[in-house]
Amino acid sequence: MSKDEDRREATALTDDRRETIRAAVTQDQEKHPAQKYTLADKQEAMELFLKGYSYSDIATKLNERYDYTMHQRTIQSWSNRMGWGEMRQEIEHDLVAESKDRVVASLKKQLSEIEEVRQEFLERMRNKSGAQLRAHEFAKLTDMLNKLQGVQEEKEELVAHINECIQRALADLNIPRSKKHEFLRRYISLLKGED
Repeated sequence: MSKDEDRREATALTDDRRETIRAAVTQDQEKHPAQKYTLADKQEAMELFLKGYSYSDIATKLNERYDYTMHQRTIQSWSNRMGWGEMRQEIEHDLVAESKDRVVASLKKQLSEIEEVRQEFLERMRNKSGAQLRAHEFAKLTDMLNKLQGVQEEKEELVAHINECIQRALADLNIPRSKKHEFLRRYISLLKGED
């Protein structure tokens, strides 16, 4: 064999090897596409997680929306690295605190309205305007106000106790976290009077 023939044969072997390697890489990429997820993908996944979705639900949603092949372990890995679980616990705590604050604000508003009526009644009595003033109505109104003021603290304690019991009961149940969050959202919307 001549040197030119040797070179052609070596080149042919090299070309065959290159083609084999290319085929293997292409096949591997088809089996395991190396997708690079953007920061926006991670942020969207985090928002869904904080709303109560499970890892598999988040992966399914992102896969449907963006035609990815993301696995739930990817979402779980992001969650573990970025501390999403702690954020979710803070949100749950904030929801309970918000519920309590709404109940307290509602009670304060009622007390304020009763006091306003009582003050107006007192003013009318002082000015002796209105022949229909009845002392027993004033006494009843004052008694109501006193009872509400005395009960307000008990009601605040009761709301805190109810919220604590709900949190413990939900923690003891063996139901998905998304269902627990759905319950809390529904509970808060009922407290707000939205339904």
